[in-house]
Amino acid sequence: MRQLIIAGNWKMHKNVCEALEFLTELRGKLGSTPVEAVVCPPFTVLAPVAEALKGSGIALGAQNMYWEKQGAYTGEISPLMLREIGCKYAILGHSERRQYFGETDESVNLSGALYLVGDRYQGVKLKECGSLPDIAPTMLDILGLPKPPEMTGESLLLKG
Repeated sequence: MRQLIIAGNWKMHKNVCEALEFLTELRGKLGSTPVEAVVCPPFTVLAPVAEALKGSGIALGAQNMYWEKQGAYTGEISPLMLREIGCKYAILGHSERRQYFGETDESVNLSGALYLVGDRYQGVKLKECGSLPDIAPTMLDILGLPKPPEMTGESLLLKG
């Protein structure tokens, strides 16, 4: 059976002090849970959040990731950098990245490392485009992954 994951994307919110305060509150409220909890804070607070999460059972995720290991890619962050800091997950193919930065299935496919949380269809009502099992194969085909028979819901979580 697949591990259920709940990830919180903090988007462009919380400075270091706010992030650490929030984590203290979250750790106190979360307790024991049958799902894996993941926080995806802004890049500027990944290091302090990683430190604060040690021993908590809450995993760390990044909000984006570039496909190259290193190079002259101003403003990007590599999978190796994210792993080194303690990220277990990365959000790839987010609808906002597609809308504002022109990301495509092909560019997202190049980043297919770590774990993937793809929400290409966020903001699209399922009744307008069919059920998730109808629309998710596009992302799965790009990634070369089989479609799990039990796939349901509005979000698509894949273990890469």
